[in-house]
Amino acid sequence: MSVTELRVHGVAGHSAEQILGRQHTTRVAGDAEAGFYRPTPPEDPRGPAGFDLEAYRWGSLTSGAAARALWLLLLPFTLANLTIWLRPAGRRGAGLCRLFALSLTGTFVLGISGVTIDLLGWQRGGGRWVWLGALGTAATIGLLWYLGRRTWIHYESYPANGDGFGEPSFWDGRALVGVGRALHVGAAFATLGAVVPGPAWGRWAAVAVLAGTGVATLLPGMADTNAPARWAAPFAGVLRTAGLLVATVVIGYAAHQPPEPRHPGALPGYAATVTWLFAAQSGLLLLLALRAGRTPALVGSYALWVTALFNSGLGHRVAGVLPGDPVLPAAYRWTALGFDFALLVGVVVVLIALRVLRRARAAARAVTDRDFPGKRATDPTRAGRIDAAIGGSRLTESARPLLLGGYVPLLLGALAATGLALADARVPTALVWAVNTGTWLIGAAVLALMALGLWAYSSQTVRRTVGALWDIGTFWPRAAHPLAPPCYAERAVPELAGRIRGLGDVVVVGDSQGSVLSFAALLHLGAARPAGAGLVTHGSPLTRVYSRYFPAWVNPGVLGRVAAPWANLWRDTDPLAGPVSAADNRRLVDPLEFTGPIHGHGGYRSDPAYVEVVRAAAIPR
Repeated sequence: MSVTELRVHGVAGHSAEQILGRQHTTRVAGDAEAGFYRPTPPEDPRGPAGFDLEAYRWGSLTSGAAARALWLLLLPFTLANLTIWLRPAGRRGAGLCRLFALSLTGTFVLGISGVTIDLLGWQRGGGRWVWLGALGTAATIGLLWYLGRRTWIHYESYPANGDGFGEPSFWDGRALVGVGRALHVGAAFATLGAVVPGPAWGRWAAVAVLAGTGVATLLPGMADTNAPARWAAPFAGVLRTAGLLVATVVIGYAAHQPPEPRHPGALPGYAATVTWLFAAQSGLLLLLALRAGRTPALVGSYALWVTALFNSGLGHRVAGVLPGDPVLPAAYRWTALGFDFALLVGVVVVLIALRVLRRARAAARAVTDRDFPGKRATDPTRAGRIDAAIGGSRLTESARPLLLGGYVPLLLGALAATGLALADARVPTALVWAVNTGTWLIGAAVLALMALGLWAYSSQTVRRTVGALWDIGTFWPRAAHPLAPPCYAERAVPELAGRIRGLGDVVVVGDSQGSVLSFAALLHLGAARPAGAGLVTHGSPLTRVYSRYFPAWVNPGVLGRVAAPWANLWRDTDPLAGPVSAADNRRLVDPLEFTGPIHGHGGYRSDPAYVEVVRAAAIPR
């Protein structure tokens, strides 16, 4: 039986023709979203190693459609979902992660309600416009509900086989996501019901549903990764229906109230709700830091702050176009001012990063001089460029300290702003200009985020940079936040595993994030792994990124479970890749020639060592 060289691309999302190096290809399995391709005549079906070529193209799961740029607006949900995977071994704090994620859905609803119900309904239009504004918020919740279910059908609802990545049904999130989605939708509608002005019984009913969803989120049977309890889905469905019913009744009540004149002040209780919820979420993150360490709490804090900034910017921009003098929560004013402070902190972090880069570049001279002895004297400028590439790649190790360094002043600023907002303190007149500047900068940042998403899906260069972070974030199942962008790996890993099992004699070649999918697929197969399967990875972030930030799930013990010939190629100029503990590692000199191109994270197949290691991974069975 012939051996197949199955190539799995990385974050750039290349076409099948680029992956295979052939002009003519055809899909032999899968679909347009993720499929397997082979060369077609008159192309040579064999690669340089002498094996049959095949490519697994999964890039359309995370890129290719401009509409998916809107997923970047759900970045806080993605970060909240990551908190549950960033916990260290022992996996404490899972319930806190899920509860925080649920509260973030409430913050999202409050932000939309501040525009539709408070500004447009209560302050601008009176009682009749309140219920119309509430319908606008309900429509937004319905859109999230629809998108959550649609992406579930296309991603998580994919048949799994074999053993999972850590747990038997790790890559089958259909039941877990369905239960979580019901709880979040129920909480979202209950939050809406609590915001709409109406009878006291309506608000208490909404609070009761919110309390029920919070308690349900903490129940082990609701969040069992292998399979939620049998009662979990019906119970979550009841809470979802209850939240929808409360919102419907309260909105209906508001719609039948006689019209009122425009209200001079803000919606009663709205500002206090925004501020106290932020304070409660900060307390949750503090508990999470004590239970599960700093990294999950840090990422959760950034999720909370981004959401707060979005809500503040949206509120200020809408208030700015309305006649009169709309009243905004004090928290929004202090948040806008805080964004100016955050930019200053960001500038300081960048300056520190540049200083770290200079030191790393100086330390890289030894590597350059070892690889190209005597060349620095002939062309110091060229040697300096190689030093810069090696030094820049080492910033990866400094990412967490830099984020933690920026986190401390931001945390202190957030706590101070929360206290001032709770005290309903006014921003000093001398700083009003800074608040106005902050609101415009927040709006510009949101537009820039969307533009970056569109640019990333149309430019390979930008996609390689942004996509690396995005693909890491959406690699993990939606265990904490079911309304986050979908987990592409829940389709890609089982699909790739099934193809490997069907091919039998195969060398799986994973590039960058494709190396993570390839590793996960072989681990997913477990005892069903074909005896003729080998693995080659290059540009792999498995140790340098995944083991560092997700130690409970990727560690030497887990990596060692892949009982197959495994070779790993890496370079000093690669900012994401490094040696992998369980593999036969081979460091590649970059550039190949002193005056040649510096490849960094790409171009591994152009190195002569590539053919050698692919052949070695396909030893006779």
